[in-house]
Amino acid sequence: MGDVARQQLCEKFVDEFGKELLEKFQIKAHWVVSQEVQYDPDNYIVRLHVYAREDNGDETFLTTADGFFNPSMTEEDTVNELAGFLSGDRDTEDDFEALLSSLRERVKKVFS
Repeated sequence: MGDVARQQLCEKFVDEFGKELLEKFQIKAHWVVSQEVQYDPDNYIVRLHVYAREDNGDETFLTTADGFFNPSMTEEDTVNELAGFLSGDRDTEDDFEALLSSLRERVKKVFS
């Protein structure tokens, strides 16, 4: 897969899941200036990017070590990763199966 194809796949992933992942993983602290789920072109992954204010007033860029999405993953691996990220509040096996079903449809749109 070429660089442009990786970038496009990551951008589609951000469009489909970025808001939901940000709501779940955002850092709520006084030192956070802004944050968003973004494509990281240096590493070809999607991860949380955070801009923080240091004690001296300067802004600094932070990023998570692990990403939410790597374009070399298969559709099913992507579904399983997302289920791990988003399943925390699912109470029953039926809830989890409904989540998996929904994620499969949404991931299919990303990969199409």
